Amino acid sequence: MRKINRIFVRGHWSLPELLNGYKELFVNHIHPDDMYDEEKSRIVHFEPDVGTIEWPEPDLPESAGAFNEDLCAFFGAYLGFLSACRDVKKVFKPFVTDTLHRDSAFPDTHALAKMFDDFEVREGHPFQKMKCRMSRFAYRPQRDADGQMIFCEQIDFLDLRSFLYYDFWNGLRLNRLPTKCGQCGRFFLLEGGKYSRYCLHPLTDEPGKTCRDVGSKRRYDDRCKTDPVWQIYNRAYKTHYARYMKMKMTAGEFESWSRHASELRDRAAGDLISFEAYCGEIRR
Repeated sequence: MRKINRIFVRGHWSLPELLNGYKELFVNHIHPDDMYDEEKSRIVHFEPDVGTIEWPEPDLPESAGAFNEDLCAFFGAYLGFLSACRDVKKVFKPFVTDTLHRDSAFPDTHALAKMFDDFEVREGHPFQKMKCRMSRFAYRPQRDADGQMIFCEQIDFLDLRSFLYYDFWNGLRLNRLPTKCGQCGRFFLLEGGKYSRYCLHPLTDEPGKTCRDVGSKRRYDDRCKTDPVWQIYNRAYKTHYARYMKMKMTAGEFESWSRHASELRDRAAGDLISFEAYCGEIRR
């Protein structure tokens, strides 16, 4: 089933549009002949009309009250946007880059809970201090790209931070990991399948290759140069591959050894077997 992700933004105004909705509260220098022309009647310079002590029209106090509410809501949304941007930089990004990928694998429920707890304790509980505010949560049918009906969530969030909080943690629960590419530095979404720290963005100087093609090879080479476990594995792999090429091993035997060697390498890297036992076993 394909996922459906659509974001609707309601009540989006620019400040001039908002102010022009309350023209009666400002000094109006518009020529009477242009009053009914939408473009020519737009106010550009907003000067409050405080020339008289009493309201000239009985509806103006109510209009001023509504204007005050809309203006507070407008700047509240703007400040909420700035606050959400700050959270992305100060909270979400450090969790992704410093904690989420520490095991170089898709975390299961237990691992993710441990990462969350470690980060919260270390950083002063920033996620727990966030409020996920929504005015409605419902389920509704929706047609996918093939025209088939599927079941979807419909959520009306009250601010950007709430949307980011829900989308981030719900995505992690579904194994959709925000990841910073170790090659180009861009962030990308890693969705299930094989774990990788590299994206599929084409290289500028080699369009036929991606960051994942080059980065994975470079990481392998770096490990083979600096990590004794990987050095032993690389030498053993080359030795057994040479045997296979000289027909001293069948394809099935080489594939079986390769799987066994990978398991030994991972166990040795995790200190589950001694280095001496690892060296003796992988060379067989």
